[in-house]
Amino acid sequence: MIEPVIDAHHHIWRLDRTPWLQGPAVPRIFGAYEPLRRDYGIAEYMADIRDSGVVRSVFVQVNVAPGGEVDEVAWVQSVADREGFPHAVTGFADLSAPDVGDVLDREMAVANLRAVRQQIHWHENPLYRFAPRPDVMNDPAWRRGLREVERRGLLFELQVFAGQMADAAALVRDFPDTTFVLLHAGMLADRSEAGWALWRTGMAALAGCPNVAVKLSGLGTFDRACREDRWRPVIAETVDRFGADRCLFGSNFPIEKLWTDYATLVATVRRCLDHLPAAGGRCCTTPPGGSIGCDGIRETGGDAMKIGVAGLGRMGAAIARRLLDVGHEVVVWNRSSARAEPFSALGATVAASPRDLAGQVEAVITILTDAAAIDAVYGGPDGLLAGNVAGRLFIEMSTVRPEDERALADRVAAAGGTLVECPVGGTVGPALQGKLLGLAGGEAADMARARPILEQLCRRV
Repeated sequence: MIEPVIDAHHHIWRLDRTPWLQGPAVPRIFGAYEPLRRDYGIAEYMADIRDSGVVRSVFVQVNVAPGGEVDEVAWVQSVADREGFPHAVTGFADLSAPDVGDVLDREMAVANLRAVRQQIHWHENPLYRFAPRPDVMNDPAWRRGLREVERRGLLFELQVFAGQMADAAALVRDFPDTTFVLLHAGMLADRSEAGWALWRTGMAALAGCPNVAVKLSGLGTFDRACREDRWRPVIAETVDRFGADRCLFGSNFPIEKLWTDYATLVATVRRCLDHLPAAGGRCCTTPPGGSIGCDGIRETGGDAMKIGVAGLGRMGAAIARRLLDVGHEVVVWNRSSARAEPFSALGATVAASPRDLAGQVEAVITILTDAAAIDAVYGGPDGLLAGNVAGRLFIEMSTVRPEDERALADRVAAAGGTLVECPVGGTVGPALQGKLLGLAGGEAADMARARPILEQLCRRV
């Protein structure tokens, strides 16, 4: 039986929207690329991955024409809606641009958007160079743009060479609430003794930051070959430093298709992991308990539950999206159905009423505007407490007066349910990343039931 694989890094593109594939060929970091100078669509990608066990995938931006980044992610979303692949999207934004916030907001309309990549890698060899200089990440304007990424709860895909890793580690430490994903195992271009030493020092510094994950991808770039003897030491040292739970597999297709096929690539990576215990090896290629999730695909361990979210304001919507991302079945309801309908495309069930929602789930989360809204959602013939809620867990996250919460706890108990109150501190970004601050209260047994859910939503409870 083939173990399931998440491909956390691949591309699709339209030739007419991708300027660097047009015109005369020029020297590039991955060598001659004539076979790529055409459309590469999702049908060809799915043919490439056939029989390799890929169950989820993450699209990564391909440097379309300037100004085309919003159209790119919208197109990829339309492909995903039609074909079922890919499952998450990494878009482009120029973080130094004054309108970066507006661009990100327009990209956020794409349901599967999870991350941003702006390539900032710089090398002494002009052939390997992308950014105009090595320290772009230190510019105040660029960092202001990264702060906009952080505010929206998106990840940042970090592409740097070893010589930039000291600055990159400082950047990561300055943005502790942002999750960074280091691309291509740190791009080891120089395999001399000094080159290995510089890469090892930089990788150790980045691995010491808990908000950094790493992709085992792009490993054939500098050899232009798929070679176990060259990949094994890079993979082994990367996994050893970061731990398997912070490592992701990425094919980098169709770039790697220049020198290998997909099945050979996956088999090579699997062999490079065969020194690890079984669970550790799987963490890099499969979602065991969801250990791979840095691009928004099923992130944490623990048993999946069926959880309802009633109230889809900005915070309620972010919490519902977070619960979907970590692998729970989610049922949603909102007074205005227009806010609930987009969640159907994300895999959630849309309930007809609060009563309908409560009847379908094990636990209900509410985060509402005020005491009047709480009364309306919990009460009445279609309210959360109108049906049989015996044994149901309610987690109430609204910010209201203590006496209102106590009155609600009495009503829930009278209906046969249990209530944990947990107003939260934080905004949409932390909510999407599971980094809220939860101030929880309730009976010990009820808290024990609620804690696994709260720990997936909050960095501290």
